[in-house]
Amino acid sequence: MAITNHIACDDLAKPERILAIAVKYHRLSLDNLFAFYLVFKYFKVPLGSQNRVLQWGVVGAIVMRALMVGAGALVVSKFHKVLLLFAVILLYVGKISTHLRQSFNHRSLWSSLSAKLTERFRDCIVFLPSG
Repeated sequence: MAITNHIACDDLAKPERILAIAVKYHRLSLDNLFAFYLVFKYFKVPLGSQNRVLQWGVVGAIVMRALMVGAGALVVSKFHKVLLLFAVILLYVGKISTHLRQSFNHRSLWSSLSAKLTERFRDCIVFLPSG
């Protein structure tokens, strides 16, 4: 569903764009799998209980998201000036983001972050053979 939404926004759905989107979503799902592995390992969740814990986590996330959307809709419908506040915050963050993007070195941040994460989770990382 998310892939079709991205493609529908673009008049020309090129095969490269579709492939890039598919790869992105597969990578994100692998990131989630890695996060679940770390959480289950940290809290020592038994293998037999992991499926049930994961299902309750998904149900909890859906319920919390529905509650937050409902609460946000209620606040916006009751207090229209909240939209103005959010607009000002959005414009401010956009200005800061644009300024930071122009003066930021992404490579140095990524190499630093990658080194820290590798050191922190050295026991959990599995290297697959290339080829």
